[in-house]
Amino acid sequence: MNTSRMLPVVAAVCVSVLVGCGGDASDTPAASTPLPAPTLSLQASVDAVPLSDHFELVWSSTDATECTASGAWSGARTTAGLQIHSVSGAGEHVYTLLCSGEGGTVSESVSVTGLVPPTLVFEVSDGLVLRGDSVTLSWVAHDADACEASGAADWAGPTATEGSASLTAALSAQRYRLHCTGPGGEVESALDVATVLPPTLTLSATPAAGDIPLVIDLNWAAENVTGCVATGDWSGEWGATGSEQMTLTEAGIHDFDLACAALLPALAVTRTVSVTATDPLAQARALFERRQALRAAAGLGDD
Repeated sequence: MNTSRMLPVVAAVCVSVLVGCGGDASDTPAASTPLPAPTLSLQASVDAVPLSDHFELVWSSTDATECTASGAWSGARTTAGLQIHSVSGAGEHVYTLLCSGEGGTVSESVSVTGLVPPTLVFEVSDGLVLRGDSVTLSWVAHDADACEASGAADWAGPTATEGSASLTAALSAQRYRLHCTGPGGEVESALDVATVLPPTLTLSATPAAGDIPLVIDLNWAAENVTGCVATGDWSGEWGATGSEQMTLTEAGIHDFDLACAALLPALAVTRTVSVTATDPLAQARALFERRQALRAAAGLGDD
């Protein structure tokens, strides 16, 4: 074989191989760079809030293109923002935010507890009592952890959230207050108690006896009453004080009654006066008839 004639062919093959195996590095594809994953921060201004109050939700994200709220709130959200909220009821409320971008998704949640405001039932046994008598205050506060009494010397300072107390009615109208607080807020109630003095009533008739026609004066005076009603040998409604002149034309004992109502019905007062009216002719006639009967009995006969 003539090897000298094959050398150019081998050289050409070698050159071709070298060019194919050792080309420029710029012809090799570059490795892809991963896209950054989005980040998210979601915060609530409080952990717990009374139902009547408001709070803030604040959030921000990076490398996100959209966000969606769920849980205790809902709907599309910007990638950063602030919103004011109030809880719809007692208990835990979870607010979740999901943000997504070309590099993936991220989710964060916060919880806010709704606190029930305290309630208070505050009652008194009587709103109107006789001065010096006792009244009973009773109360019960729910969702409260402290109560404060005020309004009277014997109704002041810290007290339990439930109980009763017997107090002496003051010399004038009294307002008893109770203020209670709890995690969910505060509540206050007040009770008014009025005091009255016992009623008094005097009733007199002048003169208390006499011959018909007998003119008499009735006089009366009452205190701490609401009105008076006359019965017996007179009638009508009368004020607390007054006088009335009357003429008695019939002989006999005449009773005059006066009843006065008090602010407390059980304290009503009644007075009665009696007037004796006599008939002089009837007395003379009776005396004559008696004397005649005695003479007849003695057998003396008529004069």
